[in-house]
Amino acid sequence: MSQVRRLNRMMHGRLKPMHLDVSVAQLTVLRLMAEHGPLRMSDVAREVGLSASSVTGLFDRLEAEGYIERRRSREDRREVSVVLTERARGMLEEANAQIVREVERLFAPLSDEDLETITRLIAKLVQDAE
Repeated sequence: MSQVRRLNRMMHGRLKPMHLDVSVAQLTVLRLMAEHGPLRMSDVAREVGLSASSVTGLFDRLEAEGYIERRRSREDRREVSVVLTERARGMLEEANAQIVREVERLFAPLSDEDLETITRLIAKLVQDAE
């Protein structure tokens, strides 16, 4: 398990110098929203495993930077959905391209057989977790 943590720290370290003006946590939330569309703040908190207050602070910063907009529900004014802005979509496109390049660089020394083994093992972990 220590090797997994080490790999995770290394990848986070490689993401930092990508000159993105968002944190890894913010990037995670933005990617989640891009995948699922508008979400309620409570849904985001549950999906990423953060408290509601942590997500609120995260969204405050993302809104101040122009990456998200909060929208009140017409049916229930207490309900607030969060949507991505065009600025966020553009930044995510660039971030995803950079992440792909980093992952390709990470896996470049591996043989096709090694890659097949890793893919098979990850698929097994995902299947067993579902």
